Amino acid sequence: MKKNNYEMAIEEINFDCFYKLTQNVLNPTIFIAEPWINFLTKNVPGTPLAFKISFNGELVYTYGFITKKLGIKMFCSPFEGWNTPYIGFYSEKPIKDYSIIIRGLFKYLKKEYKIKYFEITDKNISLEELKNNKITYEVIKNMNYDLREDEETLFNKLPKQLRKKIRNYKHHDLDVVKAAPNNEFVKLYYDELIEVFALQKLKPFYSLEKVVSLFESFNQYQDNIVCYKSINTSTGEEIGTAIYFVYRDYALSFGSASFTSQKKTNMNHVIRWEAIKQFKSMGVTFFDFGGFNPYKSIFAPNIFLIPRVHISSIPLLFFFKQIAKHLVSLRRKIFKK
Repeated sequence: MKKNNYEMAIEEINFDCFYKLTQNVLNPTIFIAEPWINFLTKNVPGTPLAFKISFNGELVYTYGFITKKLGIKMFCSPFEGWNTPYIGFYSEKPIKDYSIIIRGLFKYLKKEYKIKYFEITDKNISLEELKNNKITYEVIKNMNYDLREDEETLFNKLPKQLRKKIRNYKHHDLDVVKAAPNNEFVKLYYDELIEVFALQKLKPFYSLEKVVSLFESFNQYQDNIVCYKSINTSTGEEIGTAIYFVYRDYALSFGSASFTSQKKTNMNHVIRWEAIKQFKSMGVTFFDFGGFNPYKSIFAPNIFLIPRVHISSIPLLFFFKQIAKHLVSLRRKIFKK
């Protein structure tokens, strides 16, 4: 298409080509890594599509899923609670004119696949650009850590009490160890997660089987998954667990949990610090805390706003989608039997 002095061509590509073409993109995330996409392909009831978009001589890549809900075809995030709306757009150069690319992809999908609703989230899209170009969006609050600072500087930013805790936890018969990403670890993590949610009179919003499937997708990519657990060395009791994913210079906090009886040890923060040191040794520079949680504010992370863009050819569809999401949230508020 050519309009208003720009040229755009959209080409569907297979995923082997997508993995190859995105090897050197700026600001990569785990969501474009082969094992993560393999996991989604196995678990999402929809059609996966990858795209190469030529825009004014530059190449932009993205992928997503065509799915149908209530008879309406959509191109949107398959698992909102798993951060996958951050799939976004990727290029080897800074992307300009996101708004044109967004509208161009929506028009293509509307024409070729008859979609009625389009949604995509990208942490690099400027809110101001979307606002100026009258593209509707909602804002997701997130936390991240810039790991380009040296370890001493990062450590000195922590509150005095936490620094003391990190220096002395081994003297109190506590330890943090790396764990193998296997089914035994997943079961331990999920048992702890059940207790975390039960304290809020909730149930986990994803199943044990889904976490097992995710780990199985990373069987041949164990360098991309980092697991920790904290233990009481005097009694052998398990305290807490944490799961992280790493891809090039990007790390993501997937989840952490601890047994209710061990919460007073407050070892989750210690695990997070040990993970930060590990990431720095791996060359990671961007640590995504995996959402916004006041509990993690003790690390004084950067707070940033991510736009979730939504375009619909059906009036009020986004409004009804939000209502449906709210109803799902209410269903989760079931007392643990």
